[in-house]
Amino acid sequence: MKCEKLLPKPVVKYVIDPLYKKFFHPFREKRISCGNLNSDITFYVIRNLTEKQGILNNWIEVVRKIEYANQKGYVPIVDFLHYPREIVMSEEKNREINAWDYYFEQPQKEYSLEEVYKSKNVILSFGMDVYDQIGWPTYLDDKACEKYHEYYKRYAGFNERMQNYLEQEEEKYIPNNKKILGVSMRRELEYGNLMKDPFYTENIQHQPQTSLEDTETKIQKYMREFSCDCFLFVCDDEETCEYIKKKYKDTVIVYDRPRNKFFIDGKPNNKLNEIDTETRTLGYLTETYLLSKCNSMIGINTSSVTMACIINGNSFEHKI
Repeated sequence: MKCEKLLPKPVVKYVIDPLYKKFFHPFREKRISCGNLNSDITFYVIRNLTEKQGILNNWIEVVRKIEYANQKGYVPIVDFLHYPREIVMSEEKNREINAWDYYFEQPQKEYSLEEVYKSKNVILSFGMDVYDQIGWPTYLDDKACEKYHEYYKRYAGFNERMQNYLEQEEEKYIPNNKKILGVSMRRELEYGNLMKDPFYTENIQHQPQTSLEDTETKIQKYMREFSCDCFLFVCDDEETCEYIKKKYKDTVIVYDRPRNKFFIDGKPNNKLNEIDTETRTLGYLTETYLLSKCNSMIGINTSSVTMACIINGNSFEHKI
């Protein structure tokens, strides 16, 4: 019988959780030997457990595992091929290529995943965050954003294909001669709570962080206070983006990408539109990159906003 069934959940979480992770967790850290290559090296295969976890939440976990591997003297490599990301790429591509490589650089280029799995000393990482979310970076954590910016530059930046694409989109959407206020809003959180989805209602991290009315008040206030010429509006709901575009016209930039229709005429939509997985991921990453290019930012506590701060080395003139 699994140990979490023997004790109340709070006891498992706070008392025996480390022992459970070490000895019983199905994705616990474990040593394996896959062959006779590279007997003088210990490889650290980075894998994540939660298939439905967002790509930028995955990115933060990966970077923290790279940090951990460096501290231990291991050689890290990211494996999203044998441990695929359900919401990052299509099911067909997940079986063919390493989804991490499709978007990002590996932390080292000397050893391939194929060679690692023929090597003598291999450690499969714990499937979840190695630091148990302790010190998990948020966009208001200046030191963490600056620290992980160095990891972004050195170990886990966008690959050449993605970087070229992102720079092309930046040229299209970010004017050089204007001061831009980045504004982030996530209406999926409000939608999930209104639909009484336990994934949202039972998790404090998934509670709505701001309303549309409050967001507009902040836009008007900080556009004046920060002397911005226009604002980039980053949002996951199509109806909200259309409303903002019509109201603010030439003073707003909205990236053109497919979005969910969480709301129709202000009411929760019972039947969400389907968006191709790769298309959604690419749009999300591009919006985040564009957000990092703004002069100032009104943020919310999401991995996308944190990643924007990491990409630009926490160099926003103002951050709310």
